Amino acid sequence: MGRYRLGWRLLELGQTLLKTTEFRDEARAVMQEMVAVWGETMHLAVLEAGTVVYLEKLRGQQGLQVELSGIGVRLPAHCSGVGKVLLAYQPWDAVLRVVGNDQLYPFTPNTITSLDALAEELARVRQRGYAYDLEEVSIGLCCVAAPIRDYEGQVIAAISFSAPTHRFRLHRDQYTRAIIEGAQRISERLGYYGGTSACKPTKSKSPSSVPVI
Repeated sequence: MGRYRLGWRLLELGQTLLKTTEFRDEARAVMQEMVAVWGETMHLAVLEAGTVVYLEKLRGQQGLQVELSGIGVRLPAHCSGVGKVLLAYQPWDAVLRVVGNDQLYPFTPNTITSLDALAEELARVRQRGYAYDLEEVSIGLCCVAAPIRDYEGQVIAAISFSAPTHRFRLHRDQYTRAIIEGAQRISERLGYYGGTSACKPTKSKSPSSVPVI
């Protein structure tokens, strides 16, 4: 998996890296394997110009159709799993530049709408190394997201699983371990070998009893 490591070191990271075909190919290869095992919808996203930008979306066999996301779609960062992961590793002054100083837009009754609540949530994300979206963008939809790091350990992107709420509740721990492991695998393809930042994943297993919708 280290065949691109020298190449990544020669690149100027940041937006240059994120827009390269190689980066997206590396991430997509891992995502395709995960979608084949778990059957859920997956997203790859970055933070750009104050919003979350979706670079990749893969829908599995039983994956929910997520209407608000798609390649090139932009969403506010405070309400999604990938957005909270990307904000969590930014300095607070940078977070304020992204979300502003006003009340945050409520997509659903579960959306974080105050800066104090957002700060507390981002602290939890940093501490545990992943983020949840529990019906904060859309009622009936939950997500778990984890950070992708470059060879220096900087968080440059995030991936997520999205699933209907009833199935997410049943398999929340499994999805969480799987997304952490997947993000770590992509990070290693970019030359990062520092290990996960908080939760050490165990060997993930497919939820064989999950019903297909």
